[in-house]
Amino acid sequence: MKGLLILLTIIWFALCSLWWYPCKVHGVCMGKKVEQKVPKAEEQPAIKPQPKPKPAALNFNNITLKDAGIDAKGNIRFAMNKFQPQLMPNVKTAYTDLAKYLKGNPDKQVTLTGLYTGAEQYTGLLKNLGVNRAEAAKNELVTLGAARKQILTAGEKVASLKSEKNVMIGAMKYELGNLVAGKADEAKLAAAKKAVFGVSKNVYFETGSDNIIVDDNLRKFIADLQYYSGEVGEAKVSVTGHTDNTGNAQKNMQLSVKRANQIQRLLAQSGISNSQMKANGKGITAPIADNNTAEGRAKNRRVEIRVD
Repeated sequence: MKGLLILLTIIWFALCSLWWYPCKVHGVCMGKKVEQKVPKAEEQPAIKPQPKPKPAALNFNNITLKDAGIDAKGNIRFAMNKFQPQLMPNVKTAYTDLAKYLKGNPDKQVTLTGLYTGAEQYTGLLKNLGVNRAEAAKNELVTLGAARKQILTAGEKVASLKSEKNVMIGAMKYELGNLVAGKADEAKLAAAKKAVFGVSKNVYFETGSDNIIVDDNLRKFIADLQYYSGEVGEAKVSVTGHTDNTGNAQKNMQLSVKRANQIQRLLAQSGISNSQMKANGKGITAPIADNNTAEGRAKNRRVEIRVD
C-alpha cells in the first residue's frame, strides 16, 4: 500500500509538471495560447524642458574705487536711449572726489565704460550709446578739474540694465589704473589730421525737425575729430550754421545760430572740448546750392564743421 501511494504521488507530480511548464513558461495551456501578464513599469512623468533663465539685469549701484578712497552709494543715471547724465548729490560728491584724486595723482587714470542695451535707440555722433555715456561722464569729471588725458572711455553692450521709469540705473563702470604715458600714435594722428584738418563737414537736419541725419561717414569724421583735437590742443573747430532763403532773413540768421549751438553741444558731449570750439551763424548768406530748387535748399540747410 505504501508503495502505491508513493507511485501515485510521483505520477501526480509528473502530470503537474507537464501542465505547468508549457502553461507558465510558454503560455500554452490546454492547447490554447495564454497572454502572459507582464507587470508594467511604473510610468514616469514627462520631464518638461525648463526655460532658460533671463539674464539678471546689471546694476552697478555703487561707485567703489578703493585706491581713491571712494565708496559711494549710487551711480550716474541716464534716461533710456539718452546720454545726458543725471547725478544725484551723493554721486556728484563721488565725482568731485574722483576728480580731486586724479588731479593729485597725475600718474593715475580712470577708465569709464558706459553700458547700454540692444533695446535702446541711439542717434548720437559716436560709435555707440555706451561710448557717448562714458564721454558725458568724462565731461563731468573735466568740469570738476580732472585732466582729459587721465580719463579713458569705452562702451559695452549688455543684455539688460536695471531701470526705473525709463531711467537706466548704474549704466557706468569705473576702473583705476596707472597712466599710460607716451606719445600719440603717429600714424593714427596723421590719418586723423588728414581726415579733418582743413576739411568742411556738413551736418544736415531732417525736414522740419531739429533731428540731425547721422550716418557712418559722419560718425567716422567725429571720431577722427575727437582724437585729433584731443591730441592737438591748439586745434580750433568752427561750427557754422546756414539756412536756405525761405522766409525772413533775420529769423533765418537766428535759426542758423541756434542750430550751430546745438551741434556744438553734441560735439562737446562727444568729447570735444568747448574751449576749442566756436559756434556762429550765417543765415542765408553762404549758400552752396541753388535756392530755386527743393534739392538745393535742402543742401543749404546745414551746419558746417571745420578744423583749422
